[in-house]
Amino acid sequence: MRSFPKIRRQIETTTTKFFVVFVLFFVFGFSTGFAQTRQTYVPVQRDRVVSEQRVASADAGSTANPLPFRNDASGRHLRAILDTVELILRPVGGSSMMFNPSLRPIIDERRVKWQQAFDTIGTLARLINTDNLARAYYFYGQGMIYRDQAWSGLLGRDSSIVVAQQAIRHFESYIQIGLGNPATVYESLAMMYFDFLRNSARALEYLDRSISLNPRHVYAYVSKAQILRNIGRLLEACQVLRQAREIEPLQMIEMMMRGLECQ
Repeated sequence: MRSFPKIRRQIETTTTKFFVVFVLFFVFGFSTGFAQTRQTYVPVQRDRVVSEQRVASADAGSTANPLPFRNDASGRHLRAILDTVELILRPVGGSSMMFNPSLRPIIDERRVKWQQAFDTIGTLARLINTDNLARAYYFYGQGMIYRDQAWSGLLGRDSSIVVAQQAIRHFESYIQIGLGNPATVYESLAMMYFDFLRNSARALEYLDRSISLNPRHVYAYVSKAQILRNIGRLLEACQVLRQAREIEPLQMIEMMMRGLECQ
């Protein structure tokens, strides 16, 4: 008959082995599930600050809506349509979150909003061959909706890249028409090229165009500094942040400068 100490040691050994196996199984299962979840997670735009309360700078060309206004019946109709699209999108955009089944109600609600926006701007489709301003409004409005989809964080990475490319195509089509001051559009294009297509050269090119069109567009400077920081050009990033701070001493600029240890 086995002695009690031997039985106790055997029990302790078996328990220890079971515990180790359980821990390994748990860690492996968690890491695998996390990796699978990451595939549907749109990378948060690094630590890019997207303010829900962006205000236009003092420059007249820096408003959120870069399109010119034509003060006649058709012009007021165009602006009303674009204002409706912006109103539909306003409660939709601005957040990045992890895709999971519990977000299904939010996703469904946003899809309805996007469809409403597409339907609204789509009423201009019949005018794009006869009215150049309507054409500009149409391409800009479509770009806004696709941009909102790409940056919502609800579509998964692959789908977000596809809709970001759609936003880029429509915004670039708007720019080619040559109406308005597309400084803010260039900034949006730059961040989509960098966030989704990993094209830092094109992103910096578009940000330079944005700044040349509106030297007081402070968010273009901030976006440029973020890209320069992420590609390792830290001294240039600090220089751009100093320029931005001279325009508007925002708190996020000070935070970025402290993070980069700018002198």
